[in-house]
Amino acid sequence: MRWDPEVRLVVADVDDTLAEPYLPIETEMRDELSALLAAGVKLLLASGAGIGAIDARVVSRLPSHLRREVLVAHCNGAEVYGYGPAGGRLPDPLYSVVTASQRAQLRSALHVVELAVKELELRECERPPAPPGTVVVDDRGVQLSLDLGSRRERDTLLDRTRELLAGGGLAVEARPGGDLAVDVVLPHVDKGRAVQAVLGCHLAGTGPAEVWGDQFSVSGRGADVPMALAVPGGTRVISFRDGPAPDLPPVPGMRAWPGPTFLHRGVLDHLKGRTR
Repeated sequence: MRWDPEVRLVVADVDDTLAEPYLPIETEMRDELSALLAAGVKLLLASGAGIGAIDARVVSRLPSHLRREVLVAHCNGAEVYGYGPAGGRLPDPLYSVVTASQRAQLRSALHVVELAVKELELRECERPPAPPGTVVVDDRGVQLSLDLGSRRERDTLLDRTRELLAGGGLAVEARPGGDLAVDVVLPHVDKGRAVQAVLGCHLAGTGPAEVWGDQFSVSGRGADVPMALAVPGGTRVISFRDGPAPDLPPVPGMRAWPGPTFLHRGVLDHLKGRTR
């Protein structure tokens, strides 16, 4: 798959797409992203992770003078942050869909989450990755995130949390967050809305975009699907996950990365293709 030299904005997921979960971007990825930014291409990071984690794992690794070319849609797009000329994060979000009353709904949902964790006899631990039988509960203000130690525990907690939220009448919902996490979010929050806001307000300038991710399963409600649906028709959207791809969003620009490397290794090979 050839690099498109016309691209002026890359919209990218973080976990598995730019780095392994919980880990910072590797040196090669840092260097390639830095070269991309220096060439005048802007970067919008759209992730279920919180702004602090994305800062630490990705943005802080980039040269400070290039960070003003980066935007971060954290917590599945609940807010979008930018960076100033000196490389520091701006104090207020450029875009937010979370009101004070909705934050209160999320605070109430925290009690529901704690009840589900107690019922399932999961022990809380301080930071991910969570060993089997444990859970990391992370209150990010605009989202609650729960990291589990196994897929089975994730699915069980997801189902029970959904049952309790429905019974409590709270205007929030529980969604899968990658392979081992549950995200409790507001129903109107997704990565696609944040991408549309960035494009609509020209926060990332103008020009063709390209979208990178690894969670594009429509039936599995993949977190990257809304990004594919948010961009103009014909925009190239690349799934870097290995395996058959019959379940990708039916958008004209949707592509499956051909390999032989995949996930963040595949992205790295794609970036290196700029100079080939």
